[in-house]
Amino acid sequence: MRRQRSVWSTVLFPLLLGVVGGQVPSTGWAASADPPPGASDAVPVSGSPATEVSPPSDDAAPAEPAAPPAEESAKEAEAAAALRVLRLQFRGNRKVEDDAIKVLIKTKVGILANQELLRDDVRAIWKMGYFEDVQIESTQTKQGLILVFVLKEKPSIDKIYVDGNDEVQLSKINEALDIKKEQILDLAKLKKNVEKIKALYIEKGFYMADVTYELKRPSASTVDVWFHVTERAKVAVKRVNFVGNKAISDDELRTVILTR
Repeated sequence: MRRQRSVWSTVLFPLLLGVVGGQVPSTGWAASADPPPGASDAVPVSGSPATEVSPPSDDAAPAEPAAPPAEESAKEAEAAAALRVLRLQFRGNRKVEDDAIKVLIKTKVGILANQELLRDDVRAIWKMGYFEDVQIESTQTKQGLILVFVLKEKPSIDKIYVDGNDEVQLSKINEALDIKKEQILDLAKLKKNVEKIKALYIEKGFYMADVTYELKRPSASTVDVWFHVTERAKVAVKRVNFVGNKAISDDELRTVILTR
């Protein structure tokens, strides 16, 4: 069986368009050939002139196209069948199960593949947030298409480190973090955890503390997360002033604020 293989990164499979029709007969006029030997001249019926046949004019309506042969219809059906999804597979997903992907995509076994459908499927997989790359491989057979979603997962977290923390205990930081080992790396979630560590320092008066993160790849499939803390000096409040308060005194306002 002859197979055609292609790799699709962004868009696949332009739709089969058009219908193969029959040949349209010519509308041109062919002059009559000389009469065959032995033919006699035309003799008009008594008293009636011979009728002259004129060639069709250019304005005459063209003849209806001939119906497509049965073999052409069979070819069309075969071409349509070649675009029908015969098998659907996933490759490269280690943490994310096949079923979790299948429920999000529109491509199913038995339907006709088309460009818009596959584009939507790639977007849906991207939105899961678990993959660095999404491609589609196709193998076309007479029975249909074999589609393979080739996925490259983001690395999973192997270890989490915190350095530079002297004023806030590591146990407090671990309680605040919501990223765990063996989770697939989520950069948006990682940035939120940076802010959580900063909030711990602000509670203790370290308003100038800075927290950054660093990623190290011990292997192609794993990543180590490092949180670097720069504590700086603790900010001490010497005095709190109020401006614009006429009906309420400063002392009354100081009793309701947390800053001291």
